Amino acid sequence: IIAIGRGAERSEVYVLWDNTYYTYIFALFLLVGLFHIVVAPAATEVSLALIRTRRLMFAAIGVLAVIAGVRVWRLHQVMYKTYSGPIGRLVQQIETLKAQHGGESDFSFSLDPACGGIYLIPWFADQALEKHQRYTIATALFPHEARDTGGKYIIHCPD
Repeated sequence: IIAIGRGAERSEVYVLWDNTYYTYIFALFLLVGLFHIVVAPAATEVSLALIRTRRLMFAAIGVLAVIAGVRVWRLHQVMYKTYSGPIGRLVQQIETLKAQHGGESDFSFSLDPACGGIYLIPWFADQALEKHQRYTIATALFPHEARDTGGKYIIHCPD
């Protein structure tokens, strides 16, 4: 469902190739199901074609599991570097500021306009820009306190 929904803006081939972590469980289930429908009922037969079919199905399941596992691991590495890096430090700065001053009735903050594009959320900008000049990680995580400009406190971007 997610792959089809994302395929509305892009081709399904692109979505399935770049998002195998969404679809591998379904594909793995499909291969296991095909094995039980096609191969298992005739497993007592010893024909060479059936043996090759069984081996091919097991190999396909193994390859699919390895490809999906590698892609999920790579995604995890990218997300870990991103969110434990600059974005993680930004969120930590905001949480620290909120802990110190969040009780103030007029508490608000703005992200320094000089902050780079890593803090922007472009895929949600169409809906968000009706209310914001730019939609950032800070705006998404702290929607009640974040201001585009004119916040009581200015958050400077971490290095």
